[in-house]
Amino acid sequence: MKEYFESEMRLLQDAAQEFAEAYPEQAAMLNLKAVKDRDPYVERLLEGMAFLTAQVRERIDDGVPELSENLLDQLNPALCRPFPSYTLVRLDPEQQISETVPLRKGTSVKALNVGPENVTCEYTTTAALSVQPIHIDDVSVVERIGGGTQIKLHIRKRSAFDWPDLDFTELPIHLHCDRALAYALYEAAIHPQARLKMTLDNQPLPGQVQLEPAMLEPEECFLPTGGRGHVAFSLLHDYFNAREKYLFLKVRGFNSQQWAGDGRLLTLTLETPVTMPAGHHVRRETFQLNTVPAINLFKTQTEPVRLTGRVPDYPLKVDYSYVDCANVYSVLEVNGRNPETGESRQFRPLHELSYRRDDDPTYATHTRKSGSGRRRTFISVSDVKPKVGEVLSVDVLASNESYPRQFLELGGIDQVQSEVSKDVKVTNIARPSKMVSPPAIQDFQWQLISLMSLQLSSLSDVDHFRTLLSLFDWSEQVENENRINAIESIHADVKHRIRRGVLVQGLQITLEVKEAGFSSRSDLYLFGTVLHQFFTTFANITEYVETKLISLPTYKEWVWKPTRGNRPML
Repeated sequence: MKEYFESEMRLLQDAAQEFAEAYPEQAAMLNLKAVKDRDPYVERLLEGMAFLTAQVRERIDDGVPELSENLLDQLNPALCRPFPSYTLVRLDPEQQISETVPLRKGTSVKALNVGPENVTCEYTTTAALSVQPIHIDDVSVVERIGGGTQIKLHIRKRSAFDWPDLDFTELPIHLHCDRALAYALYEAAIHPQARLKMTLDNQPLPGQVQLEPAMLEPEECFLPTGGRGHVAFSLLHDYFNAREKYLFLKVRGFNSQQWAGDGRLLTLTLETPVTMPAGHHVRRETFQLNTVPAINLFKTQTEPVRLTGRVPDYPLKVDYSYVDCANVYSVLEVNGRNPETGESRQFRPLHELSYRRDDDPTYATHTRKSGSGRRRTFISVSDVKPKVGEVLSVDVLASNESYPRQFLELGGIDQVQSEVSKDVKVTNIARPSKMVSPPAIQDFQWQLISLMSLQLSSLSDVDHFRTLLSLFDWSEQVENENRINAIESIHADVKHRIRRGVLVQGLQITLEVKEAGFSSRSDLYLFGTVLHQFFTTFANITEYVETKLISLPTYKEWVWKPTRGNRPML
């Protein structure tokens, strides 16, 4: 808004100056360069006019936001809202706990009395987690002669229990270290030639265990989609704006019911052809158990809204207890109450796909930027009865915007939802990220809307593919821009395979990418893993996707195994 205002102010001053010089008798007061006759009231008038015309220009450049925002909100609501702050939290079981503690997705964790305003900063977990009463006791790393690495994780019990008493079928692990080492460990763990073995008190355990990438499932995306939009876009959105989410691994194949109950030392041994980067040390703290991402979104209410019927819409403000350190992210539910009779009624979303009668009240929301550039949410409702003075109660999802990044430190989160508070302790092991807003690109929302007709088979133009990726990069980081620009070519070829006696159609997607755009080959490998999952999630359920990534200039190849698509047919 500031740039628009300054531009309009310059235009008005230049035009006024030119007109005053051409007609000095009629418009001498418009000559703001003449010190003698300079009129401060004319300056204020021009400033007010510049402010109004700047707002009009901004709306025009945004491509009629009332239309594009409402349409995008129906197609993919996360893409028309800011990306809130996120962090990583570890939940340690209390010493006396001897069983698995299930933690559902959306569990609330808080930090109290944060910053100069003593505000509560609340986060919610983005994935389900089974908190196990175990910890990593030691880690050993051996570099093999001729290349390759052996990594051993020694896991011990936190308390006295029998292994069969646990609900222990998988184990998520977060790679908590610098990016270069984390990328290398990620590739080492899920490399096709990597092998994982497990022993209990040095005795081999039955069954096959394997390491897999975690946090790639549709239900593990950071932002709520409301059942709308394609989750494949959420994968890209999270990658460019919250890459730590993908530095999770998952050990699968455990069957603790068959283990000796009194076993003490569980050892996982990884043999991988990947070599660790020089100068980096793998320590016990590098591998974090019982860890899950959390996003700064929480349920609360706005201040009551009194319907007067005198204005077309009403501003929504989060409860005053947040001292203007929280803002509305999305509206969940709206109820109206008649203060005279106590009668209440529910307002339904105007665009909701559900049956309703003609007289059912509805609501719609839209956003505007305030003079300071802050996002503000407004609500408009149908069937307003001015004489009644109906009061709206609005339940919303809210965020603390940039406040946690400024004032919330490591270990600041120490409160967990009451239903599990007696069993676990919580702490944030990463500093909260900053909130990022959608880029100020002309027609940005219309470009996102155009993606809804995207077909994988049409991804053969590298410029179009780069543009697609850049629409989800809101980070303003040069590193992400380099990653996108490093893509040299992309080809999508239709292939056919015989699977279980049935002819199946699929796509082989081949990318050529320059290594120079990435910090390491392992960084490039993570990029390819996320892209393969994106292609798979976007492909129709009747076809498979095989992704091949060729690194330039070495021509090293990675091939991800053919995977069936997830997109249902309409």
